[in-house]
Amino acid sequence: MREFARLSKLRFDKGVAAYLDVLVAENELFAAELAGVRLLADRYTQLVNVYQAMGGGWVDIAAAMAPTPQSTMAAQAQ
Repeated sequence: MREFARLSKLRFDKGVAAYLDVLVAENELFAAELAGVRLLADRYTQLVNVYQAMGGGWVDIAAAMAPTPQSTMAAQAQ
């Protein structure tokens, strides 16, 4: 798709094609990239779901390790 968009732009620059061809190519490229991002997001979501189903959970661990506002203020005062 990127090659198609690049070639459409090149054809327009050389005066062989209309700008509408460039817009169509860029629109198709954008749709393909958007679909790719959706697939990647779904893949990461599924990976997190598998991790959580296996008993993983980083929220509880992270909450226990996070400093509280009182402890950070006490450390700054010293």
